[in-house]
Amino acid sequence: MIEEFPQPVPLLVGVGTLSASSADLLLRVKVAQCTNTGAVFNYSQYLQILDCIFSSTSGGYGLYLNECGHTVLEDTLFTSNQTSLFIGGDQYATNAGGNSASSNISVKTCWFYGPYSGSAQGYLVLSNAYNIDFTDCTFEHEISHSASLVRIQHNGAVNVTGNIYFNECQWIGIAYNTTLIDISYGRRIYFKNCTAIPQNGGYYIVNSTD
Repeated sequence: MIEEFPQPVPLLVGVGTLSASSADLLLRVKVAQCTNTGAVFNYSQYLQILDCIFSSTSGGYGLYLNECGHTVLEDTLFTSNQTSLFIGGDQYATNAGGNSASSNISVKTCWFYGPYSGSAQGYLVLSNAYNIDFTDCTFEHEISHSASLVRIQHNGAVNVTGNIYFNECQWIGIAYNTTLIDISYGRRIYFKNCTAIPQNGGYYIVNSTD
């Protein structure tokens, strides 16, 4: 897990949007002070993001993966006032011949951290995504708010969010009034050897509305 960088790290105030790219690599990059979205990848294939930090102080997304495939995120910290990471398809920037979804993405030893004080969609949002594998990831926050930490949904396109795997993931530091995982229109969501602190006040560890 990222704690410090022994060597200088490139600091970017928003990477911008990269479209129809292949085999891109972000290595040891810190994206900070974003007022909208730190980095957007549209239709990228075989993308690797390793040992990076995505940090936002107001609004937007830390990292937005739209219609991406065969992607690896590893040893990366996500902390944002709104949504740290989006994986899926937004159906508004559909690649020609594409399927308006993201698939075959591996997220390993990543840390999703709060707190944020305003309204938000969740630290992690999966919408029109399938074959997404999270291994040894940590979701942590310190304050109460109405948004769930993980939101698994479907935005009305032809694809259904499903085949989502959480392996040895941890939800820690949970405060009062927060649902950990909210699932709507998700299919085949699997949890293996995961841990979570129980909720107070009748809120859910997993809340499924499908």
